Parts: sequence; C-alpha cells; structure tokens
Amino acid sequence: MCPHFVPSFLHSTLDYSGSIRVRMPKTLHRDLATAAELEGVSLNQYMLYKLSK
Repeated sequence: MCPHFVPSFLHSTLDYSGSIRVRMPKTLHRDLATAAELEGVSLNQYMLYKLSK
C-alpha cells in the first residue's frame, strides 16, 4: 500500500484548503507564466486549467 494512500471512507472527513505550494524550475515557471499571459489569464487560472485536463 502507498504510504500516502487515504482510504475512501476517510475522504469525507478530510479538510482540504484548496491551496498547494509547488516547487518547479525557474524555466518552467517562466514558460507557464508566459503561456498564461498569452491566454489572457492569471498563472493560477492557467495552471488549474492544465492540471484539470
């Protein structure tokens, strides 16, 4: 079993803040920020869109 596995019956009792900190290379940060700007959205909105695909 994965050490980060959470049994499904516990999901309803967990409290998720909706925030997460992600470390990435500066070049990836730059590329994502540039793409977000070209799309006319915030970096947060762009990353959320990409992660939800």
